[in-house]
Amino acid sequence: PTNGQDVTGTNGEPGATVNVTTPGGASCTATVQGDGSWSCTLTGNLVNGDDITATQTDEAGNESAPTTVSGGLDTEAPGVTITAPVNGDLTNDNTPTVSGTSEAGAEISVTIGGVEVCTAVADNNGDWSCDVSPAVADGSVQIDVTASDAAGNTSNPESVTIDVDTTAPNAPLINTPTNGQDVTGTNGEPGATV
Repeated sequence: PTNGQDVTGTNGEPGATVNVTTPGGASCTATVQGDGSWSCTLTGNLVNGDDITATQTDEAGNESAPTTVSGGLDTEAPGVTITAPVNGDLTNDNTPTVSGTSEAGAEISVTIGGVEVCTAVADNNGDWSCDVSPAVADGSVQIDVTASDAAGNTSNPESVTIDVDTTAPNAPLINTPTNGQDVTGTNGEPGATV
């Protein structure tokens, strides 16, 4: 499939002209290179799901039979969701596993601060996951995910923000003496469990 940016092929006769058309009215032409390859960019009305048909005409004016790729024009970006971690999660894992769903076969890119930290390919069920590397610093971390399909369409980013805390609290102080009825102390981290 292609999103129309580049339609490429092989098995052409060097010097021949390849004509590419779609039912929706998009078209392009290319000259076959010495190795039989050719490439052109569709212009006009790009309709998602359209067939792509190509013929080649040699320098003597002979036209080949057409070759058609059914539904070969794909102009829609895949969707992508993040199922873990959940927005607002508090974790002590600074290399969290990011997982979600997308279009089967989509290439998943996970970035933090504009830097790619892991990649994955969605399986036949559309599921994907990868582990963040290198480790992220403590604090608020925004995770952005995009999906790209085989036709070159890329989704808008999906994002979650988590809080990473890998720092252990100070040891608590116990107020002594006590008869065991009430054990009290200080120096605790607010919200921590003693």
